[in-house]
Amino acid sequence: MLSVAGLTEIGFCDAGTLETTKTNAAAMGIRNATELQITPFNQIEAYRNQKLRNMLNFKWEGESYQPTMSFLEKVLNWIRNGVDVQIKSVKQTPAAASENIFKFAGNNKLGLNFEYVIDSKKRFIKPILEGAMDFEDAKAFLDTADSESAVDLGFTLEGKDYSLRKAPYFLAIQVPKTVDLVSKYNVVERSFMLKGKGKKLERNIDKVDYITATLSVTMETASINDMITILAKNESPSFLLKEKNTGDFYDGFDIKEGMLTQSEDFKIGDNNRTLSVTYEGDIPVNYFALQLGLSNGSDESDTEGITGGTLVIG
Repeated sequence: MLSVAGLTEIGFCDAGTLETTKTNAAAMGIRNATELQITPFNQIEAYRNQKLRNMLNFKWEGESYQPTMSFLEKVLNWIRNGVDVQIKSVKQTPAAASENIFKFAGNNKLGLNFEYVIDSKKRFIKPILEGAMDFEDAKAFLDTADSESAVDLGFTLEGKDYSLRKAPYFLAIQVPKTVDLVSKYNVVERSFMLKGKGKKLERNIDKVDYITATLSVTMETASINDMITILAKNESPSFLLKEKNTGDFYDGFDIKEGMLTQSEDFKIGDNNRTLSVTYEGDIPVNYFALQLGLSNGSDESDTEGITGGTLVIG
């Protein structure tokens, strides 16, 4: 019988809680097309170009277009403390419970890395899961995938919530804080990224020690006076980025002085005259704290960061 392509709910919760309390559960919800890849890892090479079995590597990554501050904070906590993951396929037959269920937890856990991106085209958070299992363990794990019972993580429609979908919406970029870097009407392109950085362990699991933060802005305001203004800024200034949500709520990133350094790029030519500035640095993984409340971009009744919030970095 031919197999049927497709994944449905991809859910996460705190490490060690998938089969019990399902603490801090979250789902990808609205996302891009993804796949679970299972490939040989660290094969042993014999003579005559023979590759012998060793381990099997499991990797999955995907962009969620529901990148709430709550989801981002959970990902940061999972990077520090571990995560349980459940990936469900579509039904393989018309019968109930014919999905393949992959539970990455306990002795079958994967490592976690991530990217969080805001640019001119989209906003998303991308969890990146990867890890290798010994061959016999991997075979046993796969053998149970068509008989496992899915854990109910409490989501409907695979976690899709269109009220949580976020499009780019420039509100403010201040460098240093309280001083606007550029008007949104003068921006050529912009991007802000948080990305985990660390090392791979023996089982191809990520150990994230730092988060690389990068803010890049190219603008049309490139007079000599504009250039001097940029060059006069502190080499490692504070900055505040705000991206609008619904109503008065926003997602904010408050990065303290000394965390990122500034680089400049000026172009004066026949077709373009632009000023580009980039702020970048590696920040220890424990230097991130979410602040909530009206003064930080979220509803006063929001205790998670669903409506917004400000991530204080440094």
